[in-house]
Amino acid sequence: MRIDVLKNKFILNQLFIFLGIFAFNLILKSIKLDTYPLWYDEMISVKATFFDFGHIKHQSEWDTNPPFYYYCLWVWVKFFGISEYSVRFMSVLFSSLSSVFFYLICKKLTKNHIALLATFVYSIHQFIFIYSHEARSYSLLLFLITISTLLFYKFLEKPNYILGFGLGFVNFLIIYTHYLAGIFLFFQLIVLVVYHKQHYKEVGIALLTSIVLVFLRFTPKQFKLLFGFHSQTTEESWIKLANTDSLKQLIYNLFIDKYIAVLIIITIITGTFYLIKRTKQLNETTKPFFVFIYLTSIGSIMLFFLMGKFMHIFIDRYIIFSVPFIIILLQISLDSIHKHATLILIPIICYQLITLNTETPKSMDFRTAAQVSSILQQKFNGFIIVQTNDVAELFTYYYKRESLENYKKLSENLLSSNVVIIRTFDDLKDINLNSAPVVLCQTFQKETDSNKIFEFLNSQDRLFSSTQAVKGVKITLFSREMR
Repeated sequence: MRIDVLKNKFILNQLFIFLGIFAFNLILKSIKLDTYPLWYDEMISVKATFFDFGHIKHQSEWDTNPPFYYYCLWVWVKFFGISEYSVRFMSVLFSSLSSVFFYLICKKLTKNHIALLATFVYSIHQFIFIYSHEARSYSLLLFLITISTLLFYKFLEKPNYILGFGLGFVNFLIIYTHYLAGIFLFFQLIVLVVYHKQHYKEVGIALLTSIVLVFLRFTPKQFKLLFGFHSQTTEESWIKLANTDSLKQLIYNLFIDKYIAVLIIITIITGTFYLIKRTKQLNETTKPFFVFIYLTSIGSIMLFFLMGKFMHIFIDRYIIFSVPFIIILLQISLDSIHKHATLILIPIICYQLITLNTETPKSMDFRTAAQVSSILQQKFNGFIIVQTNDVAELFTYYYKRESLENYKKLSENLLSSNVVIIRTFDDLKDINLNSAPVVLCQTFQKETDSNKIFEFLNSQDRLFSSTQAVKGVKITLFSREMR
């Protein structure tokens, strides 16, 4: 009877901790969620919800990203609608859930209070916080990564077909969320092959489940993207090839910041020496799992950097999945050095709380751009030209949101309000502007093409005045009379 009481008390305590972690994350990450307007990347996500459900996977080909996040968001907006708060809140939800699963992983490796400290470090990690405020796939990816890692640990403990199928299914969802998360799956497979050869049937079930689902759901173009056959030249890509400076900045972001990064790296190096000394004391579960943690943290960064030397992929958020493993490795290292060394996590948490920025500014402000353009259009009774057409939906969302309700006729609806969307100068030639004033709203424009547009509009005796005061957007007024 007493054992049952203690067991129930333990379950209630754990449930209280789970709910506490989840509630803390949910409240913290909901702060100032809609302070900043949607930006280009987020509108790509929202744009996917305008299509039929079956068309989403083809839309995702254009975005060069897998479609699983878009499927989730499509369902989400059917219940909660489209606003800055609603579309971002789904990311907050997934980020909060990932913290709960992160705690469960840490709890497998250390004492409860240390697991809580490590979870606190993860929950208030600035990089994780930033992407919990973004309507993109990164929080969903972290949620799936933490589930997969927990299943992987259980699989190492006791391999069986059910766990193998579950692991394979979640791993498919990971690669169906972000292609570069294949690095995580690659290291997971290495550990299973090296340490669990004798359980090849169970490992085979996990691998076969992922492979079958990939073949069933991926389009031919997505297969090419998955295996890196989509390449861009240096001129075409905005992402530069990896170098030592970009590696340094990536490490600073993933390791909290440049000051804490030094402390973490020194701790990991020191802890590794202590861990090597007691390798023989590790059991058949913890030894391969520790190897996995090293590979997915340090190994992922090294492999990603090597890939980034040859491919235009080296950007910190693409490897955000390594953050939980860096924190787990820090926890393991501190535990290996001394049982009280984990107390170092407390000043790290204090530093994080002091430096945490709950505001997450975006790189462009189309809310203001649309307002300024609309005011100028009304004052001068002219046209608005938006370049490039990649931002058509983003501009429309803040200019005339109801036009998005009939997305297939978006261009027609905008044209009725004297708004024209163009990609290049050639698109401008067929538009009958006469001598009407023009408000030119530009983002991602090329200099040579922009010069042609300016020459064309100036050739009709218009004066012009430009401003780049609006973040990420250049607005120019062309008019024969400036008032």
